Amino acid sequence: MTDDEFATVERPRPRWNGPPLLLSSGGARVLVAGTGTHRPGSPLPAVPAVPATVADVGRCLVERGGLAPAHLTVRLDPATPADLGQALDRLAQEATSVLMFYYVGHGLIGPDNELHLATRATVDLGRGAPGYQALPYGVVRQILSASRAELVVVVLDCCFAGRAHGASSQAVERVFDSMWQGAYLITSSSRDENSWALPGVRHTAFSGALLRLLNAGDPAGPSVFTLDHVYHTLARRLPDAGFPPLAARPPTWAIVARSRSTRPTWPRAPGRSRRSRRPATRPARTGGWPCTGPRTRRCSSGGRS
Repeated sequence: MTDDEFATVERPRPRWNGPPLLLSSGGARVLVAGTGTHRPGSPLPAVPAVPATVADVGRCLVERGGLAPAHLTVRLDPATPADLGQALDRLAQEATSVLMFYYVGHGLIGPDNELHLATRATVDLGRGAPGYQALPYGVVRQILSASRAELVVVVLDCCFAGRAHGASSQAVERVFDSMWQGAYLITSSSRDENSWALPGVRHTAFSGALLRLLNAGDPAGPSVFTLDHVYHTLARRLPDAGFPPLAARPPTWAIVARSRSTRPTWPRAPGRSRRSRRPATRPARTGGWPCTGPRTRRCSSGGRS
């Protein structure tokens, strides 16, 4: 069975007798959203891996993370920034324990040097008001910071394409600097780096690696995965496979999922070190995000990704 086939297998939720999982609380809410297609005339390349990635990430958070299906909201190709923002705002008002926002798609830096998350309406942020085409990350932060949730988790499976490297770097720094205590951010690439979706592969590179880790487990790892463990494991595996380094702030030991590892060990308390593990063998990298041909970059200058 291939990695892609394994990610789609329906698996029953086994009884869990270990420590409480991050998403198992009745006050947890999750929005998994992704944009893979855009309006006719948009220069943004389509990302065929987005629909399967969004569906499988949502399923994995239910099956491996203990999330109640009723607490999961999925938005594929939101028509406008308002559609995406309203879905996030509704969950932010409902969440009391954990609020997770997982986005897959194009990240763009607008004329205002701010990060925007692409929607189906995104054509050219340089024409007209960017907020009518893509969701400004400043709005995302405003929604999340107003939530009663004790912990906020943001996962951005996108790169940061700007008009210039300086503008992109400043915008990314603002994204990380805007995080507050009780909020956790992980991105699939650091500043001025590409995120990848290989041609013909079911998932984006980052989300595919995450799904393999959560679904297959880590034989050398603990019985449960904390956010910190997930981040550091992927931060080793993805660069060794030729993909961009990750970025995250701040680390946390909240338990996000049960592992298929049979070793019955629980996470160490914060501040305790873990032994390092040898990363996997590096395969060849053959393509880039647009999925239109080998070694095609998703990020480019000129205000598009």
